[in-house]
Amino acid sequence: MDNGASSYRRFLDGDDEAFVEIIRDYKDGLILYLNGYVSNIFVAEELMEETFVKLVTKKPKYTAKHTFKTWLYTIGRHVAVDYLRRSKRVS
Repeated sequence: MDNGASSYRRFLDGDDEAFVEIIRDYKDGLILYLNGYVSNIFVAEELMEETFVKLVTKKPKYTAKHTFKTWLYTIGRHVAVDYLRRSKRVS
C-alpha cells in the first residue's frame, strides 16, 4: 500500500492529520494535471479544492486496484469534465 492509500485509510478512521498529508503530497501535481484539461491555472486550483472536498464529504471507497494517485487523479478528471460540461452549457 502506498503512502497516499495508508493516509486515506487513516483519514477514514478519523485521523484528520492524514488528510493534511494527502493534500500536501498531491495538491501541486493535481493542479498541473487539471490545468491540462481546463487551460486555466486558477480554475485548476478551484477544481483541485473541489476534488479534495469530494474526498471529505463523500468519502469514496478506495480499492487497491490502482495506485492512490491514479484513483485521486481520476476523481479530479471527473470534476474537471463536469466543470467543462457546465461551462459549455452556460456559454
